[in-house]
This record gives sequence, C-alpha cells and structure tokens, in this order.
Amino acid sequence: MLDTPLKPYPLSDEAIQLKQRMRGIGYARAAGIGLGLFYLAWAPLSFVRWAGSGPTGFFAFEAVFFAVYGILLAMPWGRIESATIWNYCFGVLAVSSFFFTFVMVIDTLFQHTLAAEIGARPAPPAFPGLQIFFGLMQVPAVLFLRRPELLD
Repeated sequence: MLDTPLKPYPLSDEAIQLKQRMRGIGYARAAGIGLGLFYLAWAPLSFVRWAGSGPTGFFAFEAVFFAVYGILLAMPWGRIESATIWNYCFGVLAVSSFFFTFVMVIDTLFQHTLAAEIGARPAPPAFPGLQIFFGLMQVPAVLFLRRPELLD
C-alpha cells in the first residue's frame, strides 16, 4: 500500500491549536459578514415593515442604524493597514455593537406590543437573540484577527 512510512505532523501542538482557533475566528467573521449583508438588505425594509404603527422616529433611526451597522460588520477589516484608522473603526464597531443590543431589545418589545394590540401571538425572540449573539461576537473576532497574540 504505502511504501513510505507516515511522517508526524510538522506543526507543534501550540501551532495546531492556534491554527484551529484562527479558523474558528474566521468562521465567526464569515457569520458577521453575512449578518452585515443581511442588515444592508434589511435596512430599507425595516422602516416599511411597521406599516406606520408606532413611533416613526425610532423606526427611521433603526433603519439608518442597521445600514451603518451592516457596513461595519461587512467591512474588510483585514485590509485596513493604518493602525489609527483601524483603531478608530474598531472603537466605532465596539460602541455600535453595544447599542445594537439595546436597539434589538427595543425592536423586540415593539414587535410584542404590536402583536398584542392586534390579538396575535408574538413570535419567540430567538432570531433577534441570534442576531445579538452574532453581532456581539464580532468585536473579539475582529480584534483577534488583527492581533492573534492576544488569544492566550
């Protein structure tokens, strides 16, 4: 079958673990890019989906916020070479992710209130919960892609 003996894997255990961690962070970033593209497509529909019920000012803010947050999530973070620009953008991402949690909670509360007004059963907040999880996951994912030495 094999004429040559099997050779041990040339990487050390630490190198293998780092490679696996970086692959996992890459998957997290792929989820973030997908979420960002979803928000870019969803932002124009966010204002329309409420059909004029509720505070329109909040819904307009939500649509703009989703568009900006979608751009931040879909940004090519690995291609930003300037440390100053990267630090500024990363700070904006971190603060936006923090506020994103509150926007999604308020959005879910409005959905439940409007469903109760028309006598419908509100949907479980599983999808907004996943959006919050993937949104908050982007801050460490972007940081560790830039500075993998901070993983340990």
